[in-house]
Amino acid sequence: MSTDIVFPNGNEREFIQMAERLGISELVLAYSRPPNALSSSTPKLKVRSAILAQPNQVQATKHKAGFVITKAAANEQDRFLFEKAKPSIIFDLEQSARPDGLFQRNSGLNHIMAALAAKNEITIGFSFSSILNSSGFRRAQIIGRMAQNLVLCRKYKVKTLFASFAHSPPEMRSEHDLKSFFGLLGV
Repeated sequence: MSTDIVFPNGNEREFIQMAERLGISELVLAYSRPPNALSSSTPKLKVRSAILAQPNQVQATKHKAGFVITKAAANEQDRFLFEKAKPSIIFDLEQSARPDGLFQRNSGLNHIMAALAAKNEITIGFSFSSILNSSGFRRAQIIGRMAQNLVLCRKYKVKTLFASFAHSPPEMRSEHDLKSFFGLLGV
């Protein structure tokens, strides 16, 4: 079953049409505030909604919706997310502005957070959009950090999700494309 997560801005129909063309079976529309009920599922495509919460608002948002997604804060707040807030999915851990060390990348995930993610059943999301919207050295840095995070996720048996995390329909990719790309990283 292929699942994709997107961030619509009044263009839900375009996302749904693109998902059907790409053969995606489940589309999660993530909103910054609770959306109205969605009833646009088709026989081929299941459409769900989720809340995209700021790291400091995850606990309050969990009472409004069961499915909460958050973008990593790339600071000390990330440990709080893994220990106390416990969102359904944390993504973009690789976006840290801190420079990499000589022998290890500053990938936003360490062994302690990976163990907490496994214990608290938090899924680590890998965003193809962050690679697509970067270039040069920054793109190479993000790919390297993703590879390191994948090693930690495998070692600690953390659930992972590979999705486009698209902000516009042209950024979406089929399940085959995502599997092929992330397969190069060692998945």
